[in-house]
Amino acid sequence: MPTILLIEASDMTCSSTSTPLEKAGFDVIESRNGSYALQVLKNLKPDLVICNTQLPDMSGYEVLTILRNTPSTHRVPCILCSTSISYAECRKAMQLGANDLLQDPIQLEELLEAILLQITEFKTIAPTGFASLREIATLKRPGIFGV
Repeated sequence: MPTILLIEASDMTCSSTSTPLEKAGFDVIESRNGSYALQVLKNLKPDLVICNTQLPDMSGYEVLTILRNTPSTHRVPCILCSTSISYAECRKAMQLGANDLLQDPIQLEELLEAILLQITEFKTIAPTGFASLREIATLKRPGIFGV
């Protein structure tokens, strides 16, 4: 089962993101700040990192820079999330090595598509996993990804 490290300061956003991902078959490790996330990364190599650009102790860009400069994690895919996505912000994210940049509030289907593009291991179980991802992506429950 693929593991995702979710770095998000907001308890509500973290919960509304991790719950559907867990239902889709991912192991989700939550972090509310960059420092804790970096500690987790010392002991665990997740299959993917999802990181908000605005964290209480450092920016998501700083987390990404450390992720890319650490030999054990430099190849781990990283999806950044930001409330404001300008051309300059897109360029910065790509220059630092982000695999994707999504607009906050995150839309579930968009996030799931981005994850599927990044996690090779999950693609190998596509028939079962993809069906459950599609089912979850079509759920219209208030509070989950703003749907």
